[in-house]
Amino acid sequence: MNLNQYNSPMRSSQRHNQSSGVYGIILLVFIFCIMMIIHQSANASHMIGADLTYQHISGSKYKVQYTLYRDCSGITAPSNMNLKVQSVTCSYSSFHSLELDHNSGQELNKFCEGTHSTCNGGTIAGVQAWNYSSEVDIPFACSDWNFSVTDCCRNTGITTISNPGSSNIFLHAFLNNTLGENSLGDFKQYAETQLIIGQEQVLHSGVTDVDGDSLVYSLSTPETGDGQLVNFFAPYHSNKPLGAEMNINSSTGEISIKPTHILNGIFSVLVQEYRNAVLIGSVSRDVQVSIIASSNAIPSLSGINGGIEKKIIACKA
Repeated sequence: MNLNQYNSPMRSSQRHNQSSGVYGIILLVFIFCIMMIIHQSANASHMIGADLTYQHISGSKYKVQYTLYRDCSGITAPSNMNLKVQSVTCSYSSFHSLELDHNSGQELNKFCEGTHSTCNGGTIAGVQAWNYSSEVDIPFACSDWNFSVTDCCRNTGITTISNPGSSNIFLHAFLNNTLGENSLGDFKQYAETQLIIGQEQVLHSGVTDVDGDSLVYSLSTPETGDGQLVNFFAPYHSNKPLGAEMNINSSTGEISIKPTHILNGIFSVLVQEYRNAVLIGSVSRDVQVSIIASSNAIPSLSGINGGIEKKIIACKA
């Protein structure tokens, strides 16, 4: 009897089963990878930027506020965001749900009458601002309270950093309440998300402060996680994130820039608050800006009555 001939069908069946199993595993891994890419792309398509601020309500209660800047061509704004509250020195951490204000969603860019953006069924890129908030308890006086929100992912069209589609947007706000309660309220204006090449423009990043403390504004490097920074392509960096010089007024938060390149870039603003020379708080803004070409010219103020004087002094008799 030829044992090899006798055993060959069984061996063939075993080899077939093994091959099927290997192919099955490969197929499952392939499907998993595809699903992860689809999930990541879906999330990446809606994030243009965000703000994170807080306000003291009463006692130990604070209201944390998060503004999401949404690309209207992407997925809808999520119904909630996850907020982490932590103090290392006080060994405390908690998690909260920032709930969506369904009455928000203001469109930021203004268009000529009859022109519609992607927010309203058109084709021109549109951006909305969606507001979230949550009331949280800060039970102790600690010098290192941190509020943080992480969202995936940045827009894949960003051209100034590596791997934008797999980079989170991470925002954090800081509170030192050992010197008393504190509020660092909303940014006075929503972020500007579109600039015109070759024209001098001003971006507004001022924050309301009801406590009369000293505010200091600066440009910072956008983050993807706690202590993790985005990787700028050369020649971009935190002080020149859009290619042209960006000059920020450290007292008002106004940023002047004259864009020189068409691009999609990101920058971040850090607002620090001091009381009696002690750092007691900070909030941040992280936003994507599209620099475009346009035939529109920013209007300039002409002189009064056809002259060159641009101011007038009035007095009461």
